[in-house]
Amino acid sequence: MLSSNNDASVWASYSSTDDEVTLYGMNGGFFTTEPTIATWDEQAKPDRQACADRISTTATETLPVTPGARFCVRTAAAGAWHA
Repeated sequence: MLSSNNDASVWASYSSTDDEVTLYGMNGGFFTTEPTIATWDEQAKPDRQACADRISTTATETLPVTPGARFCVRTAAAGAWHA
């Protein structure tokens, strides 16, 4: 648990009174940063390259979190990719 989202690669925003959860990635800055999260809707688990490709084509700054949803995330540490 982070006390703030500073230096976080990805974080979730939720409320104890609301069922909506939003996943936030690093925002796309002006000429600096590309968005870092994308949905993964394929059956097979992606490898690093598949996530990299998905993020490079469909990345966004925010995504709603729903039961069973899967995501690709580019982290700030070494540019790693996860799903």
